[in-house]
Amino acid sequence: IKKYLADHWIVISMAAGWLILMTGLLAVFQVNSRLIRILVIVFCMMAGTVLLWDLFRKKRFFDELKQNLSHMDQKYLVLETLSEPEFYEGTLFWQVLYECNKSMCEAVNDYRISVDDFKNYIEMWIHEMKLPIAGLELMIHNSEEESAEKYREQLRRMDQYADQVLYYVRSEHMENDFILK
Repeated sequence: IKKYLADHWIVISMAAGWLILMTGLLAVFQVNSRLIRILVIVFCMMAGTVLLWDLFRKKRFFDELKQNLSHMDQKYLVLETLSEPEFYEGTLFWQVLYECNKSMCEAVNDYRISVDDFKNYIEMWIHEMKLPIAGLELMIHNSEEESAEKYREQLRRMDQYADQVLYYVRSEHMENDFILK
């Protein structure tokens, strides 16, 4: 409440100034002092009611925002848990959050697409590398040279490294390795 009142000190000061001016004018025109007191009380009650109503509707929105935010892992999606507020500043804030959320979702989507493209490229490249490896293995198998075993061992190592990369790239999407019927 202190922060809200401090934020609205200009409005409160202006209302107090108008109240003082009006009571002064009423006193100058010699209006009954009881009537002046009643008008002052009614004005203060109305101003207090308006301030409290404004405070609580804003507090309700921001408390819900804080609570939802504290329970989320992906905090940039907090907007999905809120309804658009009924006060102007809240609507502006909601729209800013909407734009931020939209931008973040687009950035995440672009990132996912680029990662998927890169994984597809690596997967294709590995398959392309396995063809010459298999060809060299066949050539070594048909060779009668003494050093063929050394070459075969190096090719096995290359094939294992290519398989490691392939398995890593496919670790999130195992459906490429299996066909279920």
